[in-house]
Amino acid sequence: MVDPLPMAQVPNFQLGAVPNNAPSVANAIASVQGGGAQAIQAAQFQQQLAFQQQQAKIQNGLKIIDPLLNQMNTYPDLTKYYWPTFANAMNNLSPDYKLDPQNPPPPEAMKPLTKQLGMVMQGVTEGSISMDQGHMMTKGIINENMPKPAPMSPEQSVQAGMDFIAQSPLKMQPDMMNYMKMTPQYQTMQSNLEEQRQLAQSAFTQHQESARSLMTSFENQSQDAKNVFDNLNVFNSQMGISRQFAGAKDTTGAVNAEKASLLAFAQMAYPGTGRPGNMEMLENMEKSGPYGTLIAQALNKLDKGEIMTESQIKGLRQAAVGIATAREKSQTDQENTTSSAMSQHGVNPSSMIRNYRPSSIVSTSKLFPNKGTGKPLIGQVYKGHQFLGGDPADQDNWVKAPHE
Repeated sequence: MVDPLPMAQVPNFQLGAVPNNAPSVANAIASVQGGGAQAIQAAQFQQQLAFQQQQAKIQNGLKIIDPLLNQMNTYPDLTKYYWPTFANAMNNLSPDYKLDPQNPPPPEAMKPLTKQLGMVMQGVTEGSISMDQGHMMTKGIINENMPKPAPMSPEQSVQAGMDFIAQSPLKMQPDMMNYMKMTPQYQTMQSNLEEQRQLAQSAFTQHQESARSLMTSFENQSQDAKNVFDNLNVFNSQMGISRQFAGAKDTTGAVNAEKASLLAFAQMAYPGTGRPGNMEMLENMEKSGPYGTLIAQALNKLDKGEIMTESQIKGLRQAAVGIATAREKSQTDQENTTSSAMSQHGVNPSSMIRNYRPSSIVSTSKLFPNKGTGKPLIGQVYKGHQFLGGDPADQDNWVKAPHE
């Protein structure tokens, strides 16, 4: 039967210990310092006491290590539960072992580790292995079976150096820092940081260029919408002026206001057709369907001093609101698509997109919802009637809403 505590019975055992083979040297030193037999006896007593304390520490450690090795060999599945206590006990025997209590070896390495350590301790117990040999063999077994720590990255290596320098005397720190800056690890770290900075800068530049391209495209495509919205304001303003001259004997003011409103309407219906009132635009309108024909006929009558009737004005205003409402919907779709694309590049486009959207009309935009508060907005529907702009109290500024 194997003794459960074989190493505990080995006198003076310490892995890595070196016995004092020259007590006469200690005695001679004590003799010189103390000058007598009493000094020699005191030195011997202190030496013996320290030796006994060390042996007691070793014996206590072995009382823990031996049964743990037996248990780990017998029940390998439970090794992870024994490991923290075993690692601490081994480190107490010798700091050279450097076992991590929180990091046991993998299962495939644990069994050979415990088996080989048990054989070494048995050899020391039987005297076939010296204490120095046992210590060296134990270190070899641990180095062979324990997982190797991952090599430090240049950043980790430099950080370890910085920590060491911080703990060094202040006078030495500048020279040590200069030396560390010359090391390959430090230079590699600086190179990595520069590479990361350049990559980040390149990514930022690409995002900016993409966002700028998106915004340029949006601006170009939104000019027609802005033209419609701007001319809607001009149209309503001039129509309001023309009504101020209603009933006057001199129709010049009404005629001029209605001409300006018709040209603004033409720009809404046919955006980008050129300067308002030029011959090319008028010729194109005559060939472009009902709106063009209507505008051309109305302009011909105005040239003769004949102003539009109230029903004609209301119909034209309703058509203008319809054009603006349809444009608002297409513009909203474009805004949402552009905003989603630009947000992926870290840009908030609201301030730029806002320039292409008036605050005077009802909006379905997610970015700029405008359902109206207080005075109704142009195009807003209330109780089955759509507001055309102007004074909300004037019934002539309301028409039956489409699809009502």
